[in-house]
Amino acid sequence: MIKLNKVKKEGFGYRFFKFLSDRFHDNIFYRKVKYTGIENIVPGKPTLFGPNHQNALMDAMGILASRRKADPVFLARSDIFSSDLLGNLFVSMKILPVYRIRDGKDKLEKNEEIFNLSVEILEMNKDLVIFPEAQHTEFRSILQLKKGLMRVAFHTAEKNNFEIDLQIIPAGIYYKNYTNYRSQLLVNYGKPISINKYKEQYLENKQAALLAFRNDLREAIIPLAIHIQHKEFYDVYENSRQLFDYEVASIKNLKLNNMVDKFNIDKKIIKTLDEAKVKQPEKFEIITKKIADYFEKLKQNKLKDYLFDKKVSFIGNFLMSLLWIVLLPLSIFSWINFAIPILTPELLVKKFKDTQFHSSVRYVVALFLPFVWSLVGVALLWIFVNIWWVTLIYFVVQYPLLVTWLELRKQFKKITGKWRYIFKAKKVTQLKIERKGIIDLFNDLYE
Repeated sequence: MIKLNKVKKEGFGYRFFKFLSDRFHDNIFYRKVKYTGIENIVPGKPTLFGPNHQNALMDAMGILASRRKADPVFLARSDIFSSDLLGNLFVSMKILPVYRIRDGKDKLEKNEEIFNLSVEILEMNKDLVIFPEAQHTEFRSILQLKKGLMRVAFHTAEKNNFEIDLQIIPAGIYYKNYTNYRSQLLVNYGKPISINKYKEQYLENKQAALLAFRNDLREAIIPLAIHIQHKEFYDVYENSRQLFDYEVASIKNLKLNNMVDKFNIDKKIIKTLDEAKVKQPEKFEIITKKIADYFEKLKQNKLKDYLFDKKVSFIGNFLMSLLWIVLLPLSIFSWINFAIPILTPELLVKKFKDTQFHSSVRYVVALFLPFVWSLVGVALLWIFVNIWWVTLIYFVVQYPLLVTWLELRKQFKKITGKWRYIFKAKKVTQLKIERKGIIDLFNDLYE
């Protein structure tokens, strides 16, 4: 039996998990993490978060890590609660199940207990997180919102005669890369929406108020996230975020290595293409075909577009290659030390066809397995060497070694990519001409 009420308690296990997860999330799994709009969250008030949902568990981890001093409760799809053991584990991690029609009509009645618990959590002035799209998507797009979040909000307000100061915080989660280690993450929090805004409409027509609230929340989330609305041109829009970002950054004096700037650059690129599709359909058709053709040629030649933004130097890459070779013994040692923790998630992700689960699997395994593996290594070192300071040093350098290996692996891919770029000079020259033509077309649209 799953003991749902335990979600309101904060045991040592949860405290340890949150402490470890918050720091692992911000400092190891991701290279850079940025949270904006934190000032919109008023401490001590019941707060209901409504983020977009594009990367399975990692979306929840991003919200959790941003709330260092809070203990948010999450509502998640019920199929992960496949047994009482798992169910109670998730509840202890402050996750509650939500049942859908696909789970069976007989289970929908259980949502009443979940909703009541959600209300109690908000009445305790705690954080509650509900992903209003109710499913994650592989596209950088905001789906139509479901009614679950709205029902919880109105249920809470109605129970308290609309005298509770419930704040609904829209949020947008933006990943530079969904699946890779050492990527970058941005979480944007928007201005709070007060449930009391809909009081009169709700008392007059509950369904109309629910729909109005749902539309307002979606409109509030869209500016905080990347929203590619034209799915038939999705790949073109995705590739455009790489192709034109350096150009827009130069024009607007923004920095690509700044996640907030990169997010704003992406928004400008998407807006430019959206407007061109409506106002200049012929030019839009031409540029989309050229972009698709250009990226197909990049794929055939195993080249990346970012290599064309700055000059790739033979000497510079040669020196980077030498540095990598010098650091190779450290990389090998790190690999030997972490072979099992590194290989295990890579074997597990192959079982998931939905690539949006890949980073979640990597995160969960990499959060716990290296830690446990380090303890085993420390124990063995203590048994066979029995020198306390050697054992202590070994333990302290474990996660820095893991980060070092991940960074060296990433640098190896960049170095080999640059060598391909250098040795395919003739093809690169042709692609440069083609690329400049596409950027000139974009600049015409942008102006």
